[in-house]
Amino acid sequence: MKHNLPPGMRARTTSSGNTSYYLKHPDTNREMPLGDDKSKALQTWQLSRLARFLQQHPVTNLVTLIDCFVECEIPVRKPGDRPALLRQSNTLRQYFVAIGSTYPENSPPDQDAYLEYHGPARRLRAGAEIYLFCHIWRWAQRADVLPAGRPCPWHSGDVIAALKGDIQDELIEAIRQLRALDHPLSSSDAQHDRRQSVAYQHQLASQLIADGRRDMARHLRSLTKIEFDALLARVTDSPPAGPESGLILGTCRAIRLKVFRQNGPRNRSTPYN
Repeated sequence: MKHNLPPGMRARTTSSGNTSYYLKHPDTNREMPLGDDKSKALQTWQLSRLARFLQQHPVTNLVTLIDCFVECEIPVRKPGDRPALLRQSNTLRQYFVAIGSTYPENSPPDQDAYLEYHGPARRLRAGAEIYLFCHIWRWAQRADVLPAGRPCPWHSGDVIAALKGDIQDELIEAIRQLRALDHPLSSSDAQHDRRQSVAYQHQLASQLIADGRRDMARHLRSLTKIEFDALLARVTDSPPAGPESGLILGTCRAIRLKVFRQNGPRNRSTPYN
């Protein structure tokens, strides 16, 4: 059985099916029994790992703070959550290294500077990383790594709210472009889309994934039926986009290729990608 335990933690299952957990001493082969309660065993592992980390690497700057979270908190998270947390943490770490790692008591550049640093193409991912930084700060305070009264220099609430608005606008524009390039929908077609909103939502999400925008597709799939219907209503009530208008997403490739195949051979010099 795969237990997905953090480094230095062991599990042994008896023939009767009972599982006990052990903590391996980092410098010897000795093991400390942790009992059969996995959650309590993980807490003990984390306290031990945190104490050892702080002894070896005092948190004197934001890079070390990120490292502390990576080594002491991510290993006890659900296995499916760990890869994304590691990627986001590494991106934050690279940023603080690039700007010069500051002491936690000195305010780093605000979150707007972080968004600007990564540019509009990574705006959604940067927003998620800002949210994670605020989470790391609160985690460090609960773990007594940082003083409880020290305010976090970044505030994710305003950023997340603004990003959600940007996401909505970009999704609306993408759907407009898709409809204009494929076939403009009449009002009856739009009503049909609402009745088949789940299938249509999946179709749009698949198109976004094909265009390399998994972040947008993930947000689209997270919308409830009511939220998605409201999004479609905003698309229907707004002027349709023309075929020659500039695309935010790379959504024209598959549709233009479809038109190309339906209409037969054209001039080879005409671009379709």
